[in-house]
Amino acid sequence: SMGEGWGDFHALLMLSDADDALMAGNEMFETAYSATSYVRSFNTGIRRVPYSTNMDINPLTFRYIEFSAEVHDSGEIWASMLWDSYVGLINDDRHTFAEAQSLMKDYLVAGYKMTPIAPTFTEARDAVLAAAYAHDVADYNTMLAAFAKRGMGIGAQSPDRWSNDHSGVVESYSTEASTFTVSAHTLDTNYAGLTSGFCSNDNILDKGETGTVSFTIQNAGTGSLAHLQ
Repeated sequence: SMGEGWGDFHALLMLSDADDALMAGNEMFETAYSATSYVRSFNTGIRRVPYSTNMDINPLTFRYIEFSAEVHDSGEIWASMLWDSYVGLINDDRHTFAEAQSLMKDYLVAGYKMTPIAPTFTEARDAVLAAAYAHDVADYNTMLAAFAKRGMGIGAQSPDRWSNDHSGVVESYSTEASTFTVSAHTLDTNYAGLTSGFCSNDNILDKGETGTVSFTIQNAGTGSLAHLQ
């Protein structure tokens, strides 16, 4: 699925041009784009909708991969996120069109190098975003907003790596830099290990007994977690 999406985006990246902004209604590169010139009808072609940053034209979000695990259908959602990221760079006043295109190529290739084998959607997202973050935090924020717009923000969860039906998607529209999850916890009721209090050595906290609970905290965001209480 992601290979289909990457393929579409390569075409979009290479075929888009600065003069596209001269087209009426496309000043911000927001109108419909076709990934391939031979797909003349989106009703009968290999894509359900055209690529566009306009959610009225292309409403696809991360959860849509559950509706159809067919590689083209799921792939176009990944490509939509990459396209929105790219258009975000194009529309950034800090960049010329040529600079935005060059940056996106760099982020894409660097992301490939950091993407694990058989990646989940969020692992591939993280690789591209990490490449952007290492070069320019402002570009990272622009691209993260594009992913979050389509439900793959901070905290989104992908299907299992080997899932055949893409079930288990959890969408997130958050761009918050710091977030955490509790991945494990243990209860210590061993009296000898306690600094105060009492608990019978049965691994059960009864009324009036005390114990020590230890939590494993995982940083699921991009910022530092400080003074976590």
